[in-house]
Amino acid sequence: MNKKIFYLHIPKTAGSSMNKFLTSQFQENESLTHIESKIDFNKDEDIKRAKSYALLSGHVPLPHIQQKLDVLNERVTLVTLRNPMEHVISHIAWVRKLGDKSEEGRLKQHNTTVQKIVKKLLTLDLSKVDDIKKLIYWLEKEKIYLFHDTQIKYIGGGGGIIQPHIVNSALVNLKRITYVGISERLGEFQAMLCDALSWKIEDAKKQENKNDSYYGLNIQDEEIRKALQPLIQWDILIYREARQRFISDMHLFLSALEMKKGPRYSSVRDALVMNEYKEKI
Repeated sequence: MNKKIFYLHIPKTAGSSMNKFLTSQFQENESLTHIESKIDFNKDEDIKRAKSYALLSGHVPLPHIQQKLDVLNERVTLVTLRNPMEHVISHIAWVRKLGDKSEEGRLKQHNTTVQKIVKKLLTLDLSKVDDIKKLIYWLEKEKIYLFHDTQIKYIGGGGGIIQPHIVNSALVNLKRITYVGISERLGEFQAMLCDALSWKIEDAKKQENKNDSYYGLNIQDEEIRKALQPLIQWDILIYREARQRFISDMHLFLSALEMKKGPRYSSVRDALVMNEYKEKI
């Protein structure tokens, strides 16, 4: 029987691809994703219902869900993080996309704060450094912190400007999460999970919910990167810790796998990782 799982779905960290991978390991009625819109954490009957699912996944900061569902002690917990500069660009571009004509229906489904941000983004040219600075100034003036250090907030809590206790909470919680992955090496992370949890894997080459339009936010532009830096100062810290954790765990996994399979296996990505678990039942 599969162990019970909680996936902390930080926006724009390959979460849609992870949800697809995770739900494939369970029966349809055993999984509940996007619990933030399906569970009222103030209702005991909803909490009881949530506990019955083998897989829970959602955009809920870890300290918040921990108050109602003790996922860190009662479930195998997973999280993926992403290079902070790539993450903030992707996050801003995803919100900006809601302002496209074709996205009018989806925009109406979002709260007034997101709609307010979209309205502001439509007045700016994100390829211009001055407009990026205007955006950050406006966000802070309006006390809107959607793009500020999003990843560390999901792990440590908090909703505004990062305070020292949030950083400490995030570092402690990161150590308590069972498996930590990075979206840039999603296939390897999934293979490691398959080995640890006796799951099967399929190729993870196609990323779900991918936005190919960045509205001028060119990550290769050094001036744009400098302008965005105030949004990711603390995310850089938590990502560095997560990446080191992932690399350490991967080394242990690959070492054990290579010793088990013998010296004829030498390709980490193909022979050792993907092919070994693709057909596993």
